[in-house]
Amino acid sequence: MQIESILAIAGITAAGAIFFINQRKKSTSNEDSFPDLPGVPLLGNLLDILGPDMKKKVHAARSPAYLRLPGLPPTLVFDDPALIKQVLGKTSPSYFILGDKQFRFPHGIFSAVGAEHKRLRTLGMRALSKSVLVASFDEIKTRAGEALERLATKTGLVDPSETLRSYAYQTICVIMGGGNSVQFGRLLDTYPYAAAIGVGLRARFWPRFLDFGENIEKGETALDLLIAETCRIAVERRAAMEAGEQFSDALSALIDARDSEDSSLSDNIVFVFHVDFSWLGHQLTSAFYFLAYKITEGDLARLRAEVSAPSALESEASISSLPLLDAFVKETQRMLPVLPQTNRVLTEDIILNGKRVPAGTTIGPLRDLGFLVTENPDDFRLDHFLGDNAFDSVNTNFLPFGMGERMCLGMNLAKLEMRIMIATLLRSYEILKGPGVPSFVYYPAKTVSSLVQLKPLIKAKED
Repeated sequence: MQIESILAIAGITAAGAIFFINQRKKSTSNEDSFPDLPGVPLLGNLLDILGPDMKKKVHAARSPAYLRLPGLPPTLVFDDPALIKQVLGKTSPSYFILGDKQFRFPHGIFSAVGAEHKRLRTLGMRALSKSVLVASFDEIKTRAGEALERLATKTGLVDPSETLRSYAYQTICVIMGGGNSVQFGRLLDTYPYAAAIGVGLRARFWPRFLDFGENIEKGETALDLLIAETCRIAVERRAAMEAGEQFSDALSALIDARDSEDSSLSDNIVFVFHVDFSWLGHQLTSAFYFLAYKITEGDLARLRAEVSAPSALESEASISSLPLLDAFVKETQRMLPVLPQTNRVLTEDIILNGKRVPAGTTIGPLRDLGFLVTENPDDFRLDHFLGDNAFDSVNTNFLPFGMGERMCLGMNLAKLEMRIMIATLLRSYEILKGPGVPSFVYYPAKTVSSLVQLKPLIKAKED
């Protein structure tokens, strides 16, 4: 065993002992406290979050309960749709966090609460309007084709994760700055910053002493560099617009946006939206896994036939109207949601299930309840989202993008980039699985790494 692993285990145990003693003292002094999720002495729920059944444990509790991890504050978790609606609504002011509650995005919708959050959300929705998605459709389709060509030219089995993450970031850049080719290219050049930010944020979900690679610090530096560069682009675009130039991307829509009091967004807030949107796209690796490893031959044939229709990839409207493709996207999200739990910190006291929860508490509404499908919950089936008994029409627990005022602003873009990629793939390639066992990560995000190979389809020659 490596010395780093030994030190990590020893550190977790020591931190856990001290932390749990202190937390027990606090919880026993509060008669309104919620129970803890059953866990292991000193380690708490560490083993639970590393496996696939955390969602079932929370569901079995039938009540909000504290999830405890060594060296981190407890998180109050629950999966009741009524409670989720309450904490994501107007009556429970809170801000979004990624792991460490001490880290709060300095600007933008992630850190805003109350009236400011509502204002930013309204302006953001205008920027990601349907017209922007329509205008960006052909360029996103081109990017998907190029990504698949790169994968197909590689010899043997490959892990598509990096190529798919790059494609997802390219779609963000298309949406934000596609109206100007030079600025679009500069946005593409910021991808290494976005990748470093992602690694740093994942490290925040663990005790600081486990960050051997100093990923948190590197992520903070990358965030500063990304915002600085994108702010420069925003300043240049604003000047061009004031000079009379017109553009059809989200950047110009954000600069143009005005709230009810005719106030606009500052340049740094404009491109914090770019940072916010850059988390999209991680579902694509799961989609490739399900296509190669889990979908039935019958469902795959039906899906390929649907997306191969001449009009399927003509426009945003045509690809968004395909029922089997829509079912595939939803079933992917049901089986392996990227962010099954989104943590928030309360800024005011609330009453939850009749008990007071004080400001400063970290709450974690759990949305990973796809196992509640009544028939074949462990199987990947398109029929789970087709017909009158579709899971999302009979069960209010299917919330892959949240709900209410806290619903993901990038929802429509995330679905569009996935639809375009899957349709483009199935129209031109056969996807083959590798001989090994896919590798799953369940915390802090649900992801899978699998080896696949793309082979061009042999199409019948016309007479």
